Amino acid sequence: MNIYLLRHGETDWNCEGRLQGHEDVWMNRKGIAQIENAAEALAGLAVTLDAIITSPLVRARKSAEIVADKTGYQKDKIVIDPLYIERSFGLGEGLTVEERRQKYMDDTYPEMESMILFLERAKTAFYNTINKYHKENNILIAAHGAILKAVMTSVTEGKIVYEADNVQIEPGSIHMIQYQKNTIALYKYSFTEQTFFQFHF
Repeated sequence: MNIYLLRHGETDWNCEGRLQGHEDVWMNRKGIAQIENAAEALAGLAVTLDAIITSPLVRARKSAEIVADKTGYQKDKIVIDPLYIERSFGLGEGLTVEERRQKYMDDTYPEMESMILFLERAKTAFYNTINKYHKENNILIAAHGAILKAVMTSVTEGKIVYEADNVQIEPGSIHMIQYQKNTIALYKYSFTEQTFFQFHF
């Protein structure tokens, strides 16, 4: 089973350095172009998607719909899964980097989702997907940077450290988890080389 992890495209809040979390922010023009590029890459690889799952937030849902259009997947079959919603950053949401530094020096925001619960949610979401779609070959999950990193951290049992920068999940990027008989390999798609490269962890 190949599970493609697609981060939504850029938003204006990304550009401004504002924490988005559960705020329902739309992609900007560049972000839509990034997802169109990602969708074309998947189509060029002749990937036949058996299921598309998305976070309920509009920036992820629109990304899923763009991929569906480009790959011939029926949009009415896209599944919205609340477990893939972005991490809640509580009162930090909407604030710029400078505003957060002034108000919350330790990057801990009142009412934010705890790391323990966040990683557990990511693990539950991933294995729910595995169990539900175990007969399918290619699954795409359209979601957000933090939750996708949390999925990677959870499924590698912490070998990919959530706080570390060795795995970057840029807007519009594609990663792939290859899952077979409880073994996991992680890849990232290179748009310049038009192929996937494996991460070693």
